[in-house]
Amino acid sequence: MDPVERTELSILSEIGRISNSAEDLARKLQRIIEVVMRGMGREGASVFLLDPSGQTVTLVAAAGLNQETVGMLKFPLGKGIAGWVAEQKVPLALADPYSDPRFQYVPESGIGRFRSLVAAPILDEDRCLGVIFVLSVETWNAQSAEITLLTTIANQVSGVIRSTRLFQNIQDRLIELSTIYQIGMALNSTLDLNQLLGLIAKNTTQVLRAQGCTIRLVNLPDAGAERPDLPEIYISEGVRELDARLGGRMLARTMGDKRPVLIADTSRDPGFQDLSGLPPCSLISVPLLFHDRVIGVITLYNKEDGQPFSEADLQFLTTIANGAAVAVDNAAMFERVDHLANEARNRAQEFSILYDVGTAMGATLNLDRLLRIILTAATMGGTGLGFNRAILLLTNERSNVLQGMMGVGPSSWDEANRAWTEVARKHKSLMEWIQTGELFESK
Repeated sequence: MDPVERTELSILSEIGRISNSAEDLARKLQRIIEVVMRGMGREGASVFLLDPSGQTVTLVAAAGLNQETVGMLKFPLGKGIAGWVAEQKVPLALADPYSDPRFQYVPESGIGRFRSLVAAPILDEDRCLGVIFVLSVETWNAQSAEITLLTTIANQVSGVIRSTRLFQNIQDRLIELSTIYQIGMALNSTLDLNQLLGLIAKNTTQVLRAQGCTIRLVNLPDAGAERPDLPEIYISEGVRELDARLGGRMLARTMGDKRPVLIADTSRDPGFQDLSGLPPCSLISVPLLFHDRVIGVITLYNKEDGQPFSEADLQFLTTIANGAAVAVDNAAMFERVDHLANEARNRAQEFSILYDVGTAMGATLNLDRLLRIILTAATMGGTGLGFNRAILLLTNERSNVLQGMMGVGPSSWDEANRAWTEVARKHKSLMEWIQTGELFESK
């Protein structure tokens, strides 16, 4: 076995061992390039991965380069050595990359200390996943055997990436399913609309690691005109200023399309070009659909890690929104039914008061007695209207002025408290209070 074969076997064996570890992809790639760098006797190595859109390669692991550029150094597909190799899907060896027109010098990366490089595409069948580099501080005219070795290593790395991503995706799906179940249980635990909106916003923000959430409700079941407490909007404090500029537009856009909206960067979206001074923002917005009727819109702003929202994030929010729409409509309907029930009870009480007053008034012709019956019904007598005091003023036709004729009610807070306590303790009907007149002395 020649030295190259022994080196290849040693490197591939170590990569296989790393592949079986429980570490995340970033850590695995970092360990792999350190093994490759040492195995090939060079001073630097790196891995660039293609993003899901297939338009950009990003530095995800580096040895010998400045670590601050990991995750930050990016090249469009076809640009720079990394972008060119990813696009052409062929290996490349450059003894003097600085003289090559495809090379893009980025001094902050620390590439300046290296003189030569070899790059190989990381391929999954005919699809490029990224590019692996080996860097040398001395001029290096790589032999074909060394290029083949790096290509073989790249193929092994492809399997590591594929299996790790598959495992991570399975884990993510399990977490999402568990989260969806937990959120569903939470949404079914209350019919209070204000509490429900808070639960939806809190859970979606935490799971998707967003800076904040807004929920706007529209077209809810009519809960009556006298419902100032019916919520129409929920806004997280952290995004209140941002939502003031973008919320209305997202509401109109999402309601108009009746479909989820993903905006990776508002600065590049035509719908926000007229907003001056708007910081770069990523957001997702999903309609709350109930029987093909939009009853609201939920919008999440900016991921905490600074990355844009993904299609997976949008799909997850859509799934949550489907269950949330039913819960919101049920809560709104419950509040309407509860409001109608309260109205019905009030009407029944009013009719009962009128009946009791009418019955009592029909039993006497004494004016003072009639006036006391009326005033007692207006105050706290049993099932009366519940006022503390009532005063009857009649017109004096001779002097053409209103003249106080009778008053019913407590003379002090202590007497009012005693009267209310008496009402609660004795549980008398309005007729009984009228007949006994026990509450207050006439004034």
